[in-house]
Amino acid sequence: MGLIDKHQDFSQILAQMPDSIQKLTLFFEGKDTSSLIGLKDKKIQEIDLYNSSNTIADDW
Repeated sequence: MGLIDKHQDFSQILAQMPDSIQKLTLFFEGKDTSSLIGLKDKKIQEIDLYNSSNTIADDW
């Protein structure tokens, strides 16, 4: 998420997912993870979040 537009809002897409999810894997290309709000109130058994940036950088 965020490969073309770092500020693209995926919250509406995530909100349309089923209320109960066994496993969810998301790949972020930027630091903006605000779209995760779309998963509010979802029951997720397991979630994997990946990011291609340096997540231990001071500006993260």
